[in-house]
Amino acid sequence: MGINGMPIGALDIVRRDGDPKRKEMKVKLMKLDESNPNPNNINVGYTIEGISTKPPKKNQCFFIYHDGDRLFNTSPVVEIINENKFRTRNSTYYWEELKV
Repeated sequence: MGINGMPIGALDIVRRDGDPKRKEMKVKLMKLDESNPNPNNINVGYTIEGISTKPPKKNQCFFIYHDGDRLFNTSPVVEIINENKFRTRNSTYYWEELKV
């Protein structure tokens, strides 16, 4: 079992690089602003907590497994602003790893 009893195998869809040593981390993500309206009604201030297997990386979507069986992802990251902020095509996000 992974963090908070979530099955580790449930994150296989997130493990795009196939690294079996990748560790799960509990994360919090908050949408800070948007340059284009989100078609999925993810508004500024939206916050989500869940499990991810890696920090945001340029040219890749950031995935968070949450609520037991749901997967949230951003559009591809276009810029890493600093250690805790990144920008996608349409939005800017703040993220942090939470202590378990």
